[in-house]
Amino acid sequence: DGRVVDALVAIVGNGSEDVHLRFQSIGALGKLHGPQAVEPLITVLSDPAEEIHVRTGAAVSLGWIGDTRAAEPLAEVWLKADDATLKDKAGTAFRELGVGSSGVLVAALADPQVCGEAAELLATFADKSVIADLQAAAEQARAAGEKKAAKAAEAAIKAIEHRAA
Repeated sequence: DGRVVDALVAIVGNGSEDVHLRFQSIGALGKLHGPQAVEPLITVLSDPAEEIHVRTGAAVSLGWIGDTRAAEPLAEVWLKADDATLKDKAGTAFRELGVGSSGVLVAALADPQVCGEAAELLATFADKSVIADLQAAAEQARAAGEKKAAKAAEAAIKAIEHRAA
């Protein structure tokens, strides 16, 4: 029933509601697979001021819903979250979407601070379309003296080629 989803979305969007009620509402939205919940859940996921377990619940629910609108926000959290559980759940949800790779992860290859991690995350897919980006990242990292990032990009290329074979 759409009214249930609407009521749950209203609870999730109301930051003054009890955090436990919001968390339970987020889980219910994921189980109901309501596409109208995607944007409010992305808002929760992307807000660093939100409680970690609420953001983690949003990541899980977005994976359950399976709407590809959540791909880039999930990839952003997967790459940059400080909390290991949030990072793990965002990565799992991203993979559940089945989108292959991410513009956020490819763009992160240009940032020496996260290049290695982005390369490692991209290696989890068999998406050969990112190999040129990984090669460029490895060259840039070597030129900048970032050996660890260069090795991560090269390892990602090998992993993708192996998976795609």
